Amino acid sequence: MGNSIIEKDFWVLPALLLWTVFFALGIMPEWVYYILRDWGNVVTQRAFVNSYYMITLGLSGYLFFFVQFRCREAGLTFMDALGRSVQIGVLSLLAFIPVPLEELFFLSQIPIPGYRHMLIAVSCAKMLAWFYLLTILFRYYLWNGHEVFLRLISIFPSSYIALKSTNEENLDAVQQAHNVEQEER
Repeated sequence: MGNSIIEKDFWVLPALLLWTVFFALGIMPEWVYYILRDWGNVVTQRAFVNSYYMITLGLSGYLFFFVQFRCREAGLTFMDALGRSVQIGVLSLLAFIPVPLEELFFLSQIPIPGYRHMLIAVSCAKMLAWFYLLTILFRYYLWNGHEVFLRLISIFPSSYIALKSTNEENLDAVQQAHNVEQEER
């Protein structure tokens, strides 16, 4: 880890710890919602928000804007950054959607096989998306920096045209900026 980002910035580890807390809250947003409502002594009739989907939308929206700003900082065009952030936003909706993961312990008690298979499939998709997004953030903070967002594979065909022409230039620009920072230290 000779050229790692941790050596450059003290705030990397606290930021990564905060992201880890956000992701932990996103695993079971319905539990978090009910726990916070109980701790705040908020009754259902007086609650400003009566849905745990607000946690899902809040976390997804925050991650969407975070990725968009990091892509713009990396030098991507607005449309490329928007495409990547929409893709990450959709994945984060899947990663933070409320799924009753505790029901996996009682699969044998679900009488309809289709419901069992659907619960397994949705739970696996949720955890895969969750893990993928968390690894992107770990790679961003600990190893690759902005290169992580430059190298994201986009599912939108419109970004392939711009990707071919600008990706090499962006990677070179990030590498040059990295070299300048190393020379300054």
